[in-house]
Amino acid sequence: MNRWLTSLLAQILRFALRAQRAASLMVQILRFALRAQRAIWAGLCMVVAGAGPASAAPAIPLITAFATFLASPLGQIIVGIALQVGGSLLAKAKAGKQRQPGIRSQVQIGGDVPVSILLGHVATAGSRVYAGTWNAPGGSPNEYFVDVIALSDLPVAGLSGIFIDGEEVTIDWEADETDQGFPVVEYRKGDQDHLWVKFHDGSQTVADSYLIDKFGADPDMPWESDMVGRGVAWASVTAKLQRSLFRQLPQALFVVDGIKAYDPRLDSTAGGTGLHRRNDPATWEGTANLAVLAHALLMGCYYGSQWVYGAQGLPAARLPVASWVAAMNECDTAIDLDGGGSEAQFAGGLEVAGDVEIADTLDELMKGASGRIIETSAAYKCVIGLPASAVWSFTDGDVIITEGQSFEPFLVLRPRTTR
Repeated sequence: MNRWLTSLLAQILRFALRAQRAASLMVQILRFALRAQRAIWAGLCMVVAGAGPASAAPAIPLITAFATFLASPLGQIIVGIALQVGGSLLAKAKAGKQRQPGIRSQVQIGGDVPVSILLGHVATAGSRVYAGTWNAPGGSPNEYFVDVIALSDLPVAGLSGIFIDGEEVTIDWEADETDQGFPVVEYRKGDQDHLWVKFHDGSQTVADSYLIDKFGADPDMPWESDMVGRGVAWASVTAKLQRSLFRQLPQALFVVDGIKAYDPRLDSTAGGTGLHRRNDPATWEGTANLAVLAHALLMGCYYGSQWVYGAQGLPAARLPVASWVAAMNECDTAIDLDGGGSEAQFAGGLEVAGDVEIADTLDELMKGASGRIIETSAAYKCVIGLPASAVWSFTDGDVIITEGQSFEPFLVLRPRTTR
């Protein structure tokens, strides 16, 4: 037993000595690297400051030794590890900015949901605000199911379509509106409707009377008169449940024309033609033009005087009209379709969460328009599509080849000093 214990202790001591030697070697390597780094910076500073090669001579042996160390197997291992770690951190940083492609087809539930803004022509499942059931007098219990969905935290231009359980359906906007809303044609059985949709674009100023009537007296979750949803675009879906029509509670996907945006091409006071006015949101209209939407984000998205998303306080002069009008026109260029007719070259939409950086949102919009936004001379300009034609050109005949040419972009300090 004593021999075994003695042998174990001896092995532990050997391991500790090896670890100590390795640690000491690493400390020496780090000290050498720091000295070499200081020498390199000293040499560079002397050269930049205009010192001659002789003044930088003391640093040359250390620079040479450091370069030799980097070329050695151990140096290559250390450099390789540093590159791998740096590459991993860079990949993680880039991955943090990625967003899930496509549309959000699953409804969000819960109170911890960031604000959502709809840009352009876009589909969304929204976030559930309320759900409840009611029954008509003499009807079966829980006969009607009501789902209240918030679509956008800023007013929108309108609702253009809806999908129920993955299938596109038709809202009969020509029918008489009932308390539940407008009926859905595909869920009409005989002369009885079984599904209705009611939509509020965010401009409402009073609570919905239908919800107050059906749920105002609910003992657990009453829908009260102050539940207006000012500035919030939302919809309610009411289903009269019947097994032959519904295998499950209906899941809706709403196709929305997003926020209204200012278009300088439609402003007669800015060189355009129309009634749009930069400082009057009541004159703005919905659009799917990606350049117009990017312009709107840089103007900032507000509800009244309350900022919600986008840039803040950017002067109009920093968004040159000529540049943005050209970009908007490029997006609206008509493209012929194989089946006849045409469509705008670059149009689309995007659902933006309030916790996403505006720069990332602008990048997403520009991806859809083959464009980019440039900050130059304190102004933001937009370029869409293919590069524009050249404004100047030269040929071989314009280049003087009979004389030598040189160019020194960065002069050393001494020649730049005047006396």
